[in-house]
Amino acid sequence: MWPRVALLETRILEGVATHCTGPSQSPEIALFKKFKEFWPKIDVASYQDGPSDETVWEAIEPIRNDTINFVNNQLQKYQPRDDYLELLHLALIFAGEKPASGAKFRRPGALSKARWMMFLIYAFKTWMFRGQFAMTVEQETGLRQLCLFGFSVYIKRWFGASTVPAICPREDLALLHELRGLSKGGHLQAEATAALRKFEGAMWYLSDRLIPLALFDQEVPEREKDLIARAILESQKQPSKKNNRWRRSPTDIGDSTCLADLVTVDSKAFFKIMNLQIDFLSIPARMWTENKFYLEAKNVVDNLSVTNEISERAVAVANEFKNLCKLEENYQNLLLVVYLDRKLHKL
Repeated sequence: MWPRVALLETRILEGVATHCTGPSQSPEIALFKKFKEFWPKIDVASYQDGPSDETVWEAIEPIRNDTINFVNNQLQKYQPRDDYLELLHLALIFAGEKPASGAKFRRPGALSKARWMMFLIYAFKTWMFRGQFAMTVEQETGLRQLCLFGFSVYIKRWFGASTVPAICPREDLALLHELRGLSKGGHLQAEATAALRKFEGAMWYLSDRLIPLALFDQEVPEREKDLIARAILESQKQPSKKNNRWRRSPTDIGDSTCLADLVTVDSKAFFKIMNLQIDFLSIPARMWTENKFYLEAKNVVDNLSVTNEISERAVAVANEFKNLCKLEENYQNLLLVVYLDRKLHKL
């Protein structure tokens, strides 16, 4: 299955990070480069966490305990990269908690725009040592907002959804609704607007051909699965297309839009492409677990590869040529070419 890292990291996080720190032609942001050079002078025991700042505390207090529990649960799971672990540890420290290993900070590492997660890691570190590392008010505020977005929105989306194919439609639609809600006002209004602009420029992630994945999502209620199944079997709705290529306009999705509303006549193609039987769609969802066609399809979906480790390599290669792309479509085609080439050569 097509990797979601291109949406979560190189689109949404990039948009928010650029909004908060300003555009830069250099692979390294000057502020972070100075912080990296200043690191030997840092007293790592004298950091300032989120609750020490009134604005941050007001913003995170309603979700703090829930996010802390989520992070701790993630720390019980295998994390394929050290920077994943580092980000989780920093999120706990930012929230005023300490990881089991203690409040430890790693020396700042390499920074590249092929790895926007590192910008968030740098933001957490730099902001929490604001008492020792000199910054302008504008810089400090920008980093604070990036940290808030990372803690409040990004971490849950990244770690909770990026490797499970069946929940992608539900998570993507929920993220769109969440960003639209945050963009209407509050502590993250500007950041959510920046993220939303990126998301709405890549609406193909909510492709009608991917909506059927939700049929295998345990968090989607049976009633909603019945609606999706009926829509797949009966829908006469035509997909939005431009130059014979799929397109979905942001205006197609409103505040009350559900997954079944995104089904079109093209949604059946999912089953044809995956070589899956659709017989189970005609019976109630509560009976699917006893249907062999559903169980066979679920096994196929559960084994789809959606790992960030693989996709990040493709994105890193594609980003070397990103400046040659004038349109979003050009960039998505570039990602696809790199992805298919790596798959062909088993890289």
